[in-house]
Amino acid sequence: MFKRYAVLAALGILCFVASAQEIATPTSAGGFRGCVWGSSKANVTDTEGQKPDIDQKLSSGTFTGLEILGFKFRLDNLDSFVIFYFADNKLVRGRYMVTEPHTNQNAYIRDYATIKEQLIQKYGKPKEDHVTWINKLYQDEPSQYGFAVSLGHLVFNATWKTLDTEIRASLTGDNYEINLWVEYSGLAFHELEQKTIEAAKKAVW
Repeated sequence: MFKRYAVLAALGILCFVASAQEIATPTSAGGFRGCVWGSSKANVTDTEGQKPDIDQKLSSGTFTGLEILGFKFRLDNLDSFVIFYFADNKLVRGRYMVTEPHTNQNAYIRDYATIKEQLIQKYGKPKEDHVTWINKLYQDEPSQYGFAVSLGHLVFNATWKTLDTEIRASLTGDNYEINLWVEYSGLAFHELEQKTIEAAKKAVW
């Protein structure tokens, strides 16, 4: 997956503003931000109404081999990106990635809780809802929970599923960097996505 700071350096003027409620609103036919699963890159660009800030093929990471379009985004006054993932020019996955920095790292946990509540209002109780302590060093120090996230000691995840879409909210961290995102994936396109990723990884060797 692309590196956050490399992406930040490539972006221009803010172009979208949305509330947390928007991320919990699917299209009537299933999909992501008004684009049905399987939409082409051209369809997505037309729907978003402007040229993407990011247009590249991923050469490393979990989604190696997929192409992405990315647009800078404001979500409840938080700097963010909206990212579209394509396999064989078909939309298979979408993600809202919050990049707003906070001096108080516990604020990331509050952001996660706000977004999760919006998703609960739309989709109901999560299918899975986990708060996982991988390392319990700071478990008895609530003021350090955000720092624990940044170290990878504490992870928050919640998932929902509709007939055609899986939704996952996640707050994770590593090496003092915190990642907050909500991801939508088209269930009917999982096989195509995996085949594309596997073929790309084999091609490296």
